[in-house]
Amino acid sequence: MRITAQGREPDKIVCDVLVVPLFLDAKKPAFSAVDAAMGGLLSRVIAEEKFGGKEGEVAVVRTAGMIGAGKAALLGCGAKPFAPAAARRWGSRAAMAARGSRAKKVALAVPECADAAALAQA
Repeated sequence: MRITAQGREPDKIVCDVLVVPLFLDAKKPAFSAVDAAMGGLLSRVIAEEKFGGKEGEVAVVRTAGMIGAGKAALLGCGAKPFAPAAARRWGSRAAMAARGSRAKKVALAVPECADAAALAQA
């Protein structure tokens, strides 16, 4: 399985699973472009499943071709700010979420509080 960190236009990334981070204190969620491209589906999943962004929460949704990824995995990241140690935990959780989907190519949508290069090194 290959995991990459992507900072631009996450809704256009072609992969098996797109991991979308969600923070507890997010005023404007990092996943807004992906959610908009999916017609608000992620927002509905968050509301229906009471997904709050608590660290360790994961919800996987089939995208039905609405974005470049076959599935979107919401990943609870806890409170900001971003730290490299947190990125390692995210990568581990992303891999676990993708493994269940038999994904070969996984992309992590880099949140606005993170640097893609720093995240890739972590």
